[in-house]
Amino acid sequence: MIPITITKEERALCANFATLLNEHRKAGKPTPKKRNDFYKGNLGEYGYGKYNKLPVNFVLTEAGKGDGGADFPGVQIKTATYDGDGELELNVRVNDKCFTNPTVNKIVLMFLPLKESGLKVYIVGDISVDNFKKRCRISRYENTLVVDASQLDNLY
Repeated sequence: MIPITITKEERALCANFATLLNEHRKAGKPTPKKRNDFYKGNLGEYGYGKYNKLPVNFVLTEAGKGDGGADFPGVQIKTATYDGDGELELNVRVNDKCFTNPTVNKIVLMFLPLKESGLKVYIVGDISVDNFKKRCRISRYENTLVVDASQLDNLY
């Protein structure tokens, strides 16, 4: 895995955008849990962008529009936080726009160890959308598909 350090200022930027996303979401009322989910995802996206010297899209779009399934050109980022026993998993909702956006060809798994309090994120690996569809199984989470980290095309 490739570690990426996230500074206090960068964490604050991710947290502020998570608050905006939570307040402007289309479905349902803002909740602390949803804001925290946005924050974790933002940290993963920020870390990937930082490592690859790519700008992170922290622009609020019309509610419900989102990024169209591409966090970066051709790439969708998914951030896992589980740091218990067992293998890391790449979980993707069955209705994720990365499956219908023809420009997205790769899903990247990032890992945010909760015990490190957002100080570091890790690039775990990536998988093509086609291979994800071939290798996935139904997750224990509702409406979610999953592959184990060992099934990714590339591990870092």
